[in-house]
Amino acid sequence: MRAVFFAFVPLLGLLACESSEPPSCPVGRAGCECTVEGLCIEGLSCVDNECQAGIAEESGTSESETTLGTTTTADATGTTETSESSETVSSSDGPCTAPEIECDGACVNPLTDDLNCGECGHACIIEGGVGACIEGSCTPRLSECIDWGNPIPCNEVCAQIEATCVATGCLGGTYVTYNIIEDCLAHDPNGVLADPCTEPDIPSNGAYRCCCSQ
Repeated sequence: MRAVFFAFVPLLGLLACESSEPPSCPVGRAGCECTVEGLCIEGLSCVDNECQAGIAEESGTSESETTLGTTTTADATGTTETSESSETVSSSDGPCTAPEIECDGACVNPLTDDLNCGECGHACIIEGGVGACIEGSCTPRLSECIDWGNPIPCNEVCAQIEATCVATGCLGGTYVTYNIIEDCLAHDPNGVLADPCTEPDIPSNGAYRCCCSQ
């Protein structure tokens, strides 16, 4: 009877060893419980105290896509705002409205302004009602008075002031005539001649002014 008891003791030890085997679902593995800290092995997420695969990756992808979309939208918006801002500055640059330009703090039209013809500071010479700014260019002007007693052809008179004789360009004539030199100085003409620019070349009484470009 004592021998049977001793044989039974080893059997109990063997059963005890078999019952101490590790659990079939290790903590932190897929489908198993999370750790006490709520953690799982890499690539798994703890959901309802169970480690599940694929949640973290899907969540990460979703967040990444959302962030990317937001960034793209923000960039597009920023570009649009910058473009609109540039256009606004460009359209409101300066106090004048085209075709006017600013000269010495004032808005002038360079197409018609006699003092700023074509550009700021370019003044047209106007004497005897001749000369003006038209379409941004100065029309022909009259030269200084020439004593007809010692005539100089108009092409030479204009060349002396670095200009060109304009045939029939002033009041319909190539040069304007005056009875006396005093009348010429006072712009009190007695006639207009449409001769060629090589005239006058014959001495006469009075004075004249040639029609020259400017």
